[in-house]
Amino acid sequence: MKNTFFEYAILGLIILKVIVTGILTTTESFCSFYKYENPFENKENQYDKTFAAYTGFDTGYGFFAPNVASNFIIISEELKTGNTYLSTDLLSTNEGKLRFCNLNDVYMKNITPENKNDTDLKINHILLKQVNKAFEAKYGKQFQSTAYLYDHNFLSDPAKKSKLIKIDNVQ
Repeated sequence: MKNTFFEYAILGLIILKVIVTGILTTTESFCSFYKYENPFENKENQYDKTFAAYTGFDTGYGFFAPNVASNFIIISEELKTGNTYLSTDLLSTNEGKLRFCNLNDVYMKNITPENKNDTDLKINHILLKQVNKAFEAKYGKQFQSTAYLYDHNFLSDPAKKSKLIKIDNVQ
């Protein structure tokens, strides 16, 4: 009987830890994303860090966590024929896919609403121009590449259709 009580106690502690970690990480990511002051002060505890590392609770994702990056898409159009290609058509290796994920991260960091720095926007323009050159090198034709940001519907308005917002354009 004591083994069963001990097992239930451990299970209860793990479930409590899951709930508390979910609340704390969701609150922390929400506050950091929307630039609010975090109401919870998370003090570093060696036992908590060890437990989190062994169980995977230190991943930082909570339910509906807003720290998941948005995604953009690059559509390249062949100027003579009008054929369109997605930027993923260039990706054939795992290294290329990883580099494109890094490109996505840099691009998204540079287009935040509070970032009005012309240098960062020029960096994005250069990145888009490099993607355009890669299409021209692969197909040997002239292309016009356009970067779009997804505008998904919200949970409060599920009937709204997703659309693309034009960010930048190079030729």
